[in-house]
Amino acid sequence: MWLNFALCFAAGAFILLLPGALITRSFRFPWVYTLAIAPGCSVALYTLIGAVLPLAGVSANGFVVAGLAFAIGVLSFVASLCLAWRRGELSSFWVDRRLQGSLPSWEMAVYLLLGFVVSVGLLVRSFDGPESLTQTYDNVLHYGAVRAFLDSGNWSFLSMGQYGTGEDAALDPLSTAGFYPAAWHVMAALVSDVTGASPALASNVVNTAFCSLVFPLGMFALLSALFPERRLVVLSGAFVSAAFAAFPWALYMSWPLFPYGSALSVVPSVVFCFVGFFSRFAQVRRAGYLVVFLISCVAVALLQPSGIFVAAVLLAPYCVCLAVFAAGKIKVRGWRLCALRLLAGVVATAFVAGIWVALYKAPFLQAVVNFQWVTTLEPSRAVADALLFAVEGNPPQWILSALVFLGMARSLCDSSLRWLPFSFIFAVVIFVAAASLEGEARHLLSGFWYTDPYRVGAFVALGGMPLAALGAAVVAKGLALAIPRRKAVGATLLAFMVGAASCAGAYLVSFQGTTNYSFLLEQGETNASTGDDRPFGEKKRLFVEKAKAIVGDDGLVLNNPFDGSMYAYGATGLRTYYRDMGGYGATYESPKSLAIRERLARIGSDDDVAEAVEALGARYLLVLNDEAPIGWFSPVYLPVQWEGLTQINDETPGLEVVLAEDDMRLYRLSRDKGGSDDD
Repeated sequence: MWLNFALCFAAGAFILLLPGALITRSFRFPWVYTLAIAPGCSVALYTLIGAVLPLAGVSANGFVVAGLAFAIGVLSFVASLCLAWRRGELSSFWVDRRLQGSLPSWEMAVYLLLGFVVSVGLLVRSFDGPESLTQTYDNVLHYGAVRAFLDSGNWSFLSMGQYGTGEDAALDPLSTAGFYPAAWHVMAALVSDVTGASPALASNVVNTAFCSLVFPLGMFALLSALFPERRLVVLSGAFVSAAFAAFPWALYMSWPLFPYGSALSVVPSVVFCFVGFFSRFAQVRRAGYLVVFLISCVAVALLQPSGIFVAAVLLAPYCVCLAVFAAGKIKVRGWRLCALRLLAGVVATAFVAGIWVALYKAPFLQAVVNFQWVTTLEPSRAVADALLFAVEGNPPQWILSALVFLGMARSLCDSSLRWLPFSFIFAVVIFVAAASLEGEARHLLSGFWYTDPYRVGAFVALGGMPLAALGAAVVAKGLALAIPRRKAVGATLLAFMVGAASCAGAYLVSFQGTTNYSFLLEQGETNASTGDDRPFGEKKRLFVEKAKAIVGDDGLVLNNPFDGSMYAYGATGLRTYYRDMGGYGATYESPKSLAIRERLARIGSDDDVAEAVEALGARYLLVLNDEAPIGWFSPVYLPVQWEGLTQINDETPGLEVVLAEDDMRLYRLSRDKGGSDDD
């Protein structure tokens, strides 16, 4: 099983890198950055192809989508190669001679090594087997949507839902299909279809790839651009970026938000391209940076749109600094220059704030920005937790906090880096608003993330990573200066040692008997467990597999989703009728669904119920336990809405027991309209 996981991971890495690398190299990015920023381009390409194919009347599958993406990448690469040949630049197309020795290169391997080691030691270790389901609220939709993509051949983010096939769409009790940022789901479906893996295994592979591959590569590129002459900082970043509990690990383990975590993994590549566009880092043409920036933004938006706002938070102070620097180039002196630069900063800040407010007022974002999450902290505690990176309920990370403050002090001494502390502070302010404030100010500042402090806490960590890397490099350089007869290699070795100690300490330093490593592992193991205490444990899954063997691949099965069967479709492919956990009782719910939810127990005597069942073509009813709901899903469960299912037992007229195990049942619906039996 784990060998299968490893092979699927290798295939997933190839899928993530190849098309994007062909495109980024077409714009003459150095080879090391060609690979580093490739995943965002690949994700955007796959997702857009998945949306175009249904419009063209073509059914999508993994080989078609991957083949088209590869073909587009090859065309772009060949076009660039021909252009280089016409310009007489063919030799430089293959080898970055002008930049040899001036750019970090082997440091990228350190990022990948650290990303892989921590991913295996934390995320993969928390899996209860390669095909374990992370059973939390949002994942009901995520697993089901991946399965629906595979079943229907429609991989479009314009019409995503759990009822993908034409037959299922006609039966959807809530008509849920519509626009949804589906890039994560496309990637999971792509890996599943190409490798033959189950949606659950493919999802775990994709999550591992984003944590161990996409995010480390993006951070390597970003820190290389932020600190082009400071390879010690770039090296230190490999260790500290893997050490923050809040991101990426918490978004996959303690507060699982797979698409959002994946979006934030691509954000460093977005910031890299934006900074590179203005700094001309690595001598890449601005057109190249612009195109890859736009493609990467599409990837982030199609993974989770709130990731775009994370990039905006990180880049807003940079934009203000650009305005100040531009004003400084005007040929005036003395107080006039100071006043002009101050005015430029004020105008740029007002412009950024104006865009922020305009988006906050935009009609299409009102459902997001007005979402009300429960406040969890007092303002003073929220500030302390943000500065100590205890933003996901995890223990404080004192070492990282100290490095960030040291990095802030050092960056304020360098005019090109003074914007970095303000990006971090902006993120902290948003976290404090999300975690502790009420009213309009909270929604204005944190509404783009549903006022969810856990989502915001993730990019507090992201904003602190460059500062922590700078702080670790300062410590390493300081130690090198304190050691007699130092050599250049000595500083590099010390950077390795400081980085490794910082990373280990961030996970292993105990606070009130708990370390960040034990906290994350416990949370991850709980959420990814397939034990019987989970909504859809192994015992239930095996029963559903037996039921599916009886019902067949195409048989429609009625169910109460809150007994755990909301996961049955995504995990096993059983065609359950109810696959969502919300929306029941709304005006758009179908009358047939209403009759079944409220009165199925009367199927033996109620002609309207029998007619609804017959119209759906359902012949079976699945019951996974006597008591619903379970776990996370209790707050959205209203017992009165499901009395037609919860009042059923083995003696209910019109039902026949087909399969029984403990309190789990598969019933045949044997009563048709008019009272006749259909055995």
